[in-house]
Amino acid sequence: MRIHNSIPKAVLWPTEENYSKFREACDDILPRTFDEFMQATTRHRRRPDPSLDPDAVRLDFDPDAMADWCRLYFSKVDSTARRYYASFLLRSGCADDKTN
Repeated sequence: MRIHNSIPKAVLWPTEENYSKFREACDDILPRTFDEFMQATTRHRRRPDPSLDPDAVRLDFDPDAMADWCRLYFSKVDSTARRYYASFLLRSGCADDKTN
């Protein structure tokens, strides 16, 4: 018997105000500006990557708290660590849903 996880996928969704801090905290390469980030996100929605869920819950987050958590549990702030952090926020109820 297979048990399905009822918690939807989550994605960290930076704001224009915190994007610079978010980008600086990350160890991988991200678009240089918030506008470029939004353009890249729009491109993915037109040509979906199988790993991206269009129904994922977009979460508001604190870039400093994200970086601290990712470094504590993953020793780096990359896409994998951020994915787990988003899931942690959603499961713990510590995040605001920005999907609407």
